[in-house]
Amino acid sequence: WMSKSEEVYVTLREDTSACDVLAVRVARMEVVAHAQATVRHFHRSGAGAAYKTGPLEPISIVDAMTVMRNPNIIDQLEWTTSRHLRVPNGAVPRYLITGRCTVAQRSYPLPGLPGSGLELVVDELELPVCPEPIFSVSV
Repeated sequence: WMSKSEEVYVTLREDTSACDVLAVRVARMEVVAHAQATVRHFHRSGAGAAYKTGPLEPISIVDAMTVMRNPNIIDQLEWTTSRHLRVPNGAVPRYLITGRCTVAQRSYPLPGLPGSGLELVVDELELPVCPEPIFSVSV
């Protein structure tokens, strides 16, 4: 099987340490026309601290693709996860896309082990700041 996903990271423009980040992801299988989208909240206490992840929330593909083009639409959507990026006192938040990446996965059955369920999975991560993709291989 083959799959490809696009992920974008959104934070408030005022959050200069990126303590609260939403990850909006659209994933699709290349073999079938099935796509799904999710959003997840990442939080850290301050700059340099490790992020803690929240649960995945399934969302509409159309909503996810709209946010990838215009993050200010987040205020008009009813995502439970987006409450983490609200600003106090009713001020209008300004959102900023802080990162974007594409991940492609390919799975290959291992020769001689068809009944065992083992597969070779190759991940390819494309980052806009790197001239070459990053590869990861797992069994």
